[in-house]
Amino acid sequence: MASLTVSTVALAQPLPLDEQVELSVRARPPAHTHYKKMCSRAFGSNGERCLGMILADDFDLPLRASSPSGGWTPAELEAAYQVPVSGASGKLIATLLGVHYPNAEADLAVYRQKFNLPPCTKANGCFMQIDENGGTNFPKADGCDGSAGESSLDIQMLSAGCPACKIMLIEPRGDGNDKALTTAINMGAVGISFSWGERADVDSEKIFTRPGIALFAASGDGGYEGPGMPEPAALRGVVAIGGTYVDMDGTTPRGWKDSAALFSGSGCSGTIPKPSWQTDTGCEMRMVADISANGNNVANYCTDPNSNKGGWGVTGGTSASSPFALGALTALGVVNGHFDPQWIYQHKTDFSDVTTTVSGNLNKCAGKPSYFCVAGPGYDGPTGWGVPNGALLLSDTGAGGAVGAGTGGAGGAAGAGGGSAGSA
Repeated sequence: MASLTVSTVALAQPLPLDEQVELSVRARPPAHTHYKKMCSRAFGSNGERCLGMILADDFDLPLRASSPSGGWTPAELEAAYQVPVSGASGKLIATLLGVHYPNAEADLAVYRQKFNLPPCTKANGCFMQIDENGGTNFPKADGCDGSAGESSLDIQMLSAGCPACKIMLIEPRGDGNDKALTTAINMGAVGISFSWGERADVDSEKIFTRPGIALFAASGDGGYEGPGMPEPAALRGVVAIGGTYVDMDGTTPRGWKDSAALFSGSGCSGTIPKPSWQTDTGCEMRMVADISANGNNVANYCTDPNSNKGGWGVTGGTSASSPFALGALTALGVVNGHFDPQWIYQHKTDFSDVTTTVSGNLNKCAGKPSYFCVAGPGYDGPTGWGVPNGALLLSDTGAGGAVGAGTGGAGGAAGAGGGSAGSA
């Protein structure tokens, strides 16, 4: 395969045809379907909007059914990234969204039973659903075709990434994020994922800087965002997670390959200063993303308590990438209560580099360094340093447990690396 030279002075150009990939039938949406945004409206007073997507028909109606109609299973995702299914047993990981999801526990039970994951309920102490104070004074409820659908995707991707972890769903009211994070951490959470975005503000860094705690956030689903990268992904205390399309590939050592998703949010912030540990030379401010994971073709289960809507659907977006990455890096021993975002950059060769992009128009950031919006060798905006390489991460952390064994196999994969505009 021809290589793509990335330079801080080169303008973004469409990738050569052999650097763009077509997805297999298993990975691409069926005919007469497309992804649509789950959240058509903001859910918070500051314009917060969830970033999940769901497969819809030609009439733009979300597709849900009584049984799974497709989508990668937890076992397949665990195999793709070599995640130990019993890793981090009992560790608590969380997701936060300021909307109530009434059927969270019941829907999670259906999802986990379907895919042979151990039960995770309030009764056995595995699942927690709290407001910002640790109680049950929840905000207004929403449905599966809105923010509750996002919450279902979040807790199920946490489960897929770390089947042995405990799961917490935090549902703060109003501007309760600061209190909510403190409460979750005091209750033992070692990592928290965010699948929403709003306008970035430097003042928010005080809220989203939590020493030792892994804060992961979806980078967005609008592709190259320029200087308008949203928070929390753009904040320096947060690991920004981009999106890929994972697919089976028997020609690679691990049996799988990731390609950058055209929707993966990337950009050079116009608001947030550059952290000292981020050393790409084309952006003087905070650059997004840091790493990435699959954000396509994910099986999901969600029901509404007061309607006949809901069931099994196929979902995606960086809203899937962030909670899965948090779960996986917890199972792999990276997220352990002593985490710092710079760890990613100190161990960048433990991530499998993503150098190809799903076919489409890639000339998205003309006038800027091409790595801002085009995947290439080494660091780039859409995928950061790449996707988790379980074999290499386990060798660094020493975490135990059997590696997932899905359809695609779970052999060792090549590590990230190589020079580029973003090389550290």
